[in-house]
Amino acid sequence: MNTHSFTSKEVEMMSIELNVKFNLNTTVGLNKNKNIIIISPNSYQRFLDLTYKYIIPSMRYKLPT
Repeated sequence: MNTHSFTSKEVEMMSIELNVKFNLNTTVGLNKNKNIIIISPNSYQRFLDLTYKYIIPSMRYKLPT
């Protein structure tokens, strides 16, 4: 997830909340020297199940299949 505009502490807190509240296996990584949230491949289907209906159809092509 692109979280470049958040602080490192905020990204870490979001990752923990995704793990606890939604049972997703996430970690914090770096992209362009900024923190991002990485969803583990074993949690990706769960992430899709939770979010797919909220993603506008014209943007769904951006999701890895």
